[in-house]
Amino acid sequence: MTKSKAWLMKLGFQEVGYFTLQENHINVSLRHASNESGVYAFLIGNDVMYVGETGTGLLNTISSYLRPGPRQKTRLRIKESIMRALHRGQRVDILFIGMSTINELEPIEMAGEKILITRRILERILIDHLRPPWNKR
Repeated sequence: MTKSKAWLMKLGFQEVGYFTLQENHINVSLRHASNESGVYAFLIGNDVMYVGETGTGLLNTISSYLRPGPRQKTRLRIKESIMRALHRGQRVDILFIGMSTINELEPIEMAGEKILITRRILERILIDHLRPPWNKR
């Protein structure tokens, strides 16, 4: 899994920010807060820890990890994982690939048919290939 970050960057992901811990609260620093839908990844070092997709834009999605609602089970679980990593002194980086870049990816051939890559298909491929530990299986 040590080449995961390089593999994502080669696909077209960009480093867009990172999480920090201040007074026992998670904060986020985003260099590029896109409203574009796409796929994002949380990394510790070169290792992909979580992959998700957003239809509402990166800023809205990342903000929801900072203050998840009581029924947002996945957001609550991932927030706890981010918090544990930050308490251990680890940096949690955020990478993102927007739909404009995803649309430029070559279609996948399956069973003799070409399938266009959508954000949901890309998310599934990355989870299946990288097996990020924070994604439930």
